[in-house]
Amino acid sequence: MTQRRMVSLRSCATVGLLMGPLVLGCSRAQADPESDAQPDALVVVTRAPERGDYQLDLVLPGTFEPFERAELYTQVTGYLSSVEVEIGDTVKAGQIVARVLVPEMRGEVQSAQAALLASQAEIRRSKESTQLAKLEKDRRESLRKTEAGAIAQADVDAAVATHELAQAESEKAAAAKKSAKAELSRLRAVAGFAVVHAPFSGVVTMRYLDPGALARVGTSSNAQAILEIQRVDSVRLVLQIPESLVPHVGADHELSFTTDAFPGESWTARISRVSGAMDPRTRSLRAEVDVVNDGGRFVPGMSADVTVTATSVAGALTIPSSALRGTGEARWVAIVEDEIMVKREVTVLSDTGKVAIIKGGLSDKDAVVVAGSPLVELGGRVAARPQ
Repeated sequence: MTQRRMVSLRSCATVGLLMGPLVLGCSRAQADPESDAQPDALVVVTRAPERGDYQLDLVLPGTFEPFERAELYTQVTGYLSSVEVEIGDTVKAGQIVARVLVPEMRGEVQSAQAALLASQAEIRRSKESTQLAKLEKDRRESLRKTEAGAIAQADVDAAVATHELAQAESEKAAAAKKSAKAELSRLRAVAGFAVVHAPFSGVVTMRYLDPGALARVGTSSNAQAILEIQRVDSVRLVLQIPESLVPHVGADHELSFTTDAFPGESWTARISRVSGAMDPRTRSLRAEVDVVNDGGRFVPGMSADVTVTATSVAGALTIPSSALRGTGEARWVAIVEDEIMVKREVTVLSDTGKVAIIKGGLSDKDAVVVAGSPLVELGGRVAARPQ
C-alpha cells in the first residue's frame, strides 16, 4: 500500500514540474485518502459569479471627424491656371480658391456676342420693313375703298401678303435674338464655372493639382479633385455603440471623453444623433457628438476615449474577465458540473478587462473555472477548488 502511494506521488510531481503549482494540487488530492476526487482528476480553481447592482460604464473608442468636408472639382474641363490657397489656409464661404482656363471659351463667347448683335440688327431691319409694308397695305386698301377703279384687288392682296411676310420676318428676328441671348448667357455661366469657390468656411486640408494640370469636370470618370476643404470650427466625435447597449444609449445621452493629445483633461457632452440602422459588418450603431472646436484643439482624425454610462444593472452577475473565452458575440466560460468541465455560452453585457458583467447564461451557483492546468480539456474529469 505504501509503495502504491509513493508511485502516485512521484508521477504527479513529475507533471507538477512541467505544469506549475496548480497541477501540484492534484498530488495532494491523490495523496489524501479522504478526497472524493478520482486519481486522474486535475485540480482547477473555480469561483461562483457574484451578484450585485452595477452602474455600467463603458469606454468606447471615438474619432473626431470634420463637421463638413468637400472635395472641390471644376465644373468645366480646362487647364488649371491658378490655385490661390495652400494646405492649412483658412477660407471663407464663397472665396475663390482656384481658376481654370478654357481656351476655346473666349472664342465661343465672342461668336455668341456677334450673333446677338446680328439678331438685334435684323430686328431693326424687320421692324422697318414691317412698318413700310403696313403703310403700303393701308394705302392700297384705302384707295380701293375710295376709288374702286383706281387699283386692282390683286394689288391690294399683294400688299397684304407683303405685310404679313414682314411681320413673320420680324417675329423670326425676335426669336433669333432670344436664342442668341440665351446662348451668350449659357456661355457666360460656363465661364463662371471655371472659377472654383469655397462652399463653406473652413480649412484647406489637401491640394491635389497644381497650375497647368488638366482639370476635368467632376462628373467625369477620371476626374481629379483640385482641393479638399474641411469645416473644423465644430467637429463630430463619432463612436460605435455595441448592439447590446443600443436599448440603453440614444440621442441626448450624456458622456465624457478624453484624448491622448491633452492628458489630464476631460470634457462632457451629449450625443447629438444616432444612426437609424445597425452596421451589419460590426453589429454596432453609429453615434455622433457635436463638439464646438474653439481654438481648433480637436483635429479631424484624432482619437478619443469615450466613457458612456449606459445603464444601472440591478442584480447582475460578474466574473473575472480572465474566465471569458471566445471572441466577438461567441463568448463562453468553463464550469464544473459533477466533476466534469463543460462549456457554457454566456451573454456579456460589459467587459472592462478585469471584470465582466454577464447578462445571461450563468447563475450565482455555477462553479466557473478561473484557473487550472492547460492539460484540462472540456469533458475531462477535474477536482474543483473554490477560490
